[in-house]
Amino acid sequence: MFQIGSGLIQAQARCGSRLANTIRKEGLGSSEFSKCLYKLECGQCIVSSPENILGCPSKDEEVLLTSKGMTNNSRCSCQVVVTPEMQDKIIILY
Repeated sequence: MFQIGSGLIQAQARCGSRLANTIRKEGLGSSEFSKCLYKLECGQCIVSSPENILGCPSKDEEVLLTSKGMTNNSRCSCQVVVTPEMQDKIIILY
């Protein structure tokens, strides 16, 4: 389930796929969403979760997230692989 602002949107994601693919397929990202084509250069696909379900960022991703002012539980969705643990959890889009 995705939270955009104060609204919640339910979406189907395939396990093993990139979270960014689901966001793009569902039309939830802005026109700037993942403009770097998943090369971890733009920081336009940042998501977070109140629960620690997104995994740990790489050092390069951590640097990008910090430069965007994001902290714990934030990831670039182009680097997140969908897992069964994400089912029925809220993922916040920025």
